[in-house]
Amino acid sequence: MEKLKGEKLFVFASILNKTVNIQDASFSTLCLSDWDAKILFEGLSKCRRVKILVLRVSELHKEESFQLLGKILTIAVVENLIFSKCLITEEKMFKMNSAIDISIQQDVTLDFSGTFQIEIRAFFAIGVLVKKINACDIQLNLCQLSHEKLYYLKEALKGYDRQIKQLGISGNDEMYPESMRHVGEIVKIGKTEHINASRCRLNLNHLQEFEKGLQGYTGQIKRLDISRNDTMTPRAYQHMGSILIIGKVQNLNLCHCKLETYNLGALKEHSNGFSGHMESLDVAWNGTNIDYNILGQIVENWKLKELICHGCFNEQRHFDDFFRPLREMRNKVMITHGSENIPSTTTTVEEFRQKISRVTNYRE
Repeated sequence: MEKLKGEKLFVFASILNKTVNIQDASFSTLCLSDWDAKILFEGLSKCRRVKILVLRVSELHKEESFQLLGKILTIAVVENLIFSKCLITEEKMFKMNSAIDISIQQDVTLDFSGTFQIEIRAFFAIGVLVKKINACDIQLNLCQLSHEKLYYLKEALKGYDRQIKQLGISGNDEMYPESMRHVGEIVKIGKTEHINASRCRLNLNHLQEFEKGLQGYTGQIKRLDISRNDTMTPRAYQHMGSILIIGKVQNLNLCHCKLETYNLGALKEHSNGFSGHMESLDVAWNGTNIDYNILGQIVENWKLKELICHGCFNEQRHFDDFFRPLREMRNKVMITHGSENIPSTTTTVEEFRQKISRVTNYRE
């Protein structure tokens, strides 16, 4: 069924409310507001089984409406619960959580991205909601996260026995370093596999704290996105190396990070013993100030399966420096490359060499 919101949703809920003996109801997207919360709940309660792919909670302000949302979550299976344009308070979240009687939810994506108005103590209630609806994906991008907010979320999540597969905190560029320690502890609690911390202005102190919080992590981080953090120094990359080892990271995104020679060298030196876990490394759009020899050493040492390097190799000498340290990985690693004017392609090292050579000869 099409996306329902506003007057359309109200009219549909009214019709549903007058209908009896509905066995199954399935919806693609419902947009819930104060205006239609009550009549929608009454309509959905007539159905025996209800499934909602996306329930978008927009402009929900009254505590009574949050209570009705909790009741809806008791009778309808929801895959994606998205909050936007809402003032989230502890009282409202308490009302909603109290109304959730028996959880019928499984592997829910809980998304507060772009919701700036979340009270500090409401984050404890968000953690309680995660447990009640069995959320496996928590998105807190652009939420003005703070040390206190993440502390309350972490405390509420203690004892959560399900996996939080994904955690998004991108765009929170005013976090104090201590915030990242709580992020590490949340990752540890949920055995989180995908972490997006792009555009957070991370520095040495942030990565030190993240490393502390991550100590004792027993899962495997399948994807760590640190892209667009151009504030990291060589000492920060030293701790990055330790984080890779602790988390057994499979895919690392460092695009747009000003990954210059000293940073890359520090990452290589402090990731000794890290090999066999990494599948791909993304260093795209880091300019041409990279030490390509060190990059080749990292590919060799980490046994990389794929190097993503859009906009990094502009000259034959760049490739020559990169190729020199490759031994075992010469015929194994795949190179994904392109530029602003050239579509992305994935090739072997030899095919990549030939392309670089053709481009260089053409320029000459």
